[in-house]
Amino acid sequence: MVTNPPGATCVFYRQEQPIGTVVNTPGMLTVKRRKYDITVKCDKPGFSQANYLNHSGTSAMIAGNIAADLILTAGISSIVDSANGADNRYDPVVNISLVPVTATLPPAPPPPVTPPTVAPGKLMPGDRVFASI
Repeated sequence: MVTNPPGATCVFYRQEQPIGTVVNTPGMLTVKRRKYDITVKCDKPGFSQANYLNHSGTSAMIAGNIAADLILTAGISSIVDSANGADNRYDPVVNISLVPVTATLPPAPPPPVTPPTVAPGKLMPGDRVFASI
């Protein structure tokens, strides 16, 4: 299990149940092969949680073994292996990149309103003139 940056904690889940943890990446976790996928969730302070789905699948070699088994044993051993997932495999190395959390800052206050400076006796557009009698 490798994360970028290192130092994350990653929990492995199968059928929504935790099956193991790597406390400080990089690290290794050995899991038994099953027919169910594994979800990996990695956390590190200052970063968003990252997830990875490691699909449980068969390889081309397994498919060849199943074909030979059908001929030799009428498929009995392949049925047993497929039922418990012993013929499945997971990606051996998982690399996950963590994205930094960006702090949201409150909007900046508007700049203060400063009245324009007017020389005595000068009029500004929109000024009204009042006459005193």
